Amino acid sequence: MPRSAQLQSQPAVWCHDFNADLKIGSWGGEVEALIIALKKEGFKIPQKTYIFDKSVVLAVNGFQEKYRNEILIPLGLKYGTGFVGKKTRAKLDSLFGCKINPPLSTPATPSTIQLRF
Repeated sequence: MPRSAQLQSQPAVWCHDFNADLKIGSWGGEVEALIIALKKEGFKIPQKTYIFDKSVVLAVNGFQEKYRNEILIPLGLKYGTGFVGKKTRAKLDSLFGCKINPPLSTPATPSTIQLRF
């Protein structure tokens, strides 16, 4: 495979640093990023708006229980709360934070690649 084709076929990496606590009723860009992260973790959220509603709470509960050793147990909890606080944000950042998973630069196109042999 030519080098340029290899560069073009690399998937872009999505990242987001979670900086705000989130709860039912929250909305906006942080909730949008949360929904993207939860979907990447395999949770189904049927909505198309970016409001922290019951479907997001259920997905957050599942996420918290999936990573219970890092999120729930240190807080003395057995079950997810649906609240995105410090521990949940730390786990999200460990999986999707930009400091850990920096996005790739704009994919190179054949006209911008210079190969040297």
